[in-house]
Amino acid sequence: MAQFFGNRSKYSIRMAWVSVVAVLLYALVGLWALYEYFTKLVGHTSQPGYIIISIIVFAPLFWVIKKLIDKEDGMADKFFQGLKGEDVVAYELKKLPDAYSVFADVVIKPEQGNIDFVLVGPTGIFTIEVKSHKGIIGFNGSQLTRYGQLLEKNFLWQSKSQALSLHNFLKEKLGVEIYIKPTIVFSRAKITFGLKPLENTYIIQKQWIQKLIASHPFYHFPKDRQQIEELLKTLVVSEQEPK
Repeated sequence: MAQFFGNRSKYSIRMAWVSVVAVLLYALVGLWALYEYFTKLVGHTSQPGYIIISIIVFAPLFWVIKKLIDKEDGMADKFFQGLKGEDVVAYELKKLPDAYSVFADVVIKPEQGNIDFVLVGPTGIFTIEVKSHKGIIGFNGSQLTRYGQLLEKNFLWQSKSQALSLHNFLKEKLGVEIYIKPTIVFSRAKITFGLKPLENTYIIQKQWIQKLIASHPFYHFPKDRQQIEELLKTLVVSEQEPK
């Protein structure tokens, strides 16, 4: 079993619960507004004008509160699904032989966000960005799509940026060029690209992780691998900031 360092994304955990708390607060505001509405309405049921004015005043408020609740509920679900996806991918990574080391929630610079996983082993170094989207993932020639529509972010650019960031960090610390292999793993979507990289990035389903790693030739590290892993250990204990 692969060696594993680090924990689940602190940022995702924090933001998921922030959204849950926000939903509860908005719901309380909505209940308070509803109470105020009916309390004031009771004494004026015989005044149509007052009822109409009350509806004009409170209806937009209820609409806004509902929209806010829906938004935060969606954000909470997104973060919880993301955490679940990371757990599923972590489980698959741990199945690799003990010659591999996995570093979770790697933060090089807080303003650049985190790398979900960095994998180090005989076949080189991989940065792994986990996505929990459903559906069929395609490629339009420059960006990834889902059901033919562009995704909310340019994930190819994000993944390559993470790899470049790690490359530059290791070069600064060790003074050597180390090739990093950017990888995107979808925990729930269907992928049809096989193991062929797109824009120098590997895009796979979670169950292909071991096959992808095994398909690469052995990599000759220009520096002692232990030095690299000791550096990575310092990055998984950093405080994480938003992506």
